[in-house]
Amino acid sequence: MAKKLAAKIVTANNLLDGEVVYFTANFDWSKNYKEAIIAYEEGEAEKLLAKAELQQDKIVGAYLADISFTAEREFYLTHFREKFRANRDQINCAPDKFSAANG
Repeated sequence: MAKKLAAKIVTANNLLDGEVVYFTANFDWSKNYKEAIIAYEEGEAEKLLAKAELQQDKIVGAYLADISFTAEREFYLTHFREKFRANRDQINCAPDKFSAANG
């Protein structure tokens, strides 16, 4: 019997532009984590990761990210790192924002 684990999705970075991407049910990549295929069992997660890693011409650094579910069965990213990666375009990290504080 397959071992249960926390649900997971596969994430990586786009090889050409470095953008965060998520592996989909079409075995392609999306910038929207809500489009990611979900693995509910350890063996399933490892198989998805292996398929994703075959696409080294598209992505780099593929790994499994933990997800959890709301009461409405919608999933969300569990760890701070994943939340940051998914929302990094909403965070202003321009150098001029730091120069006054560090200066």
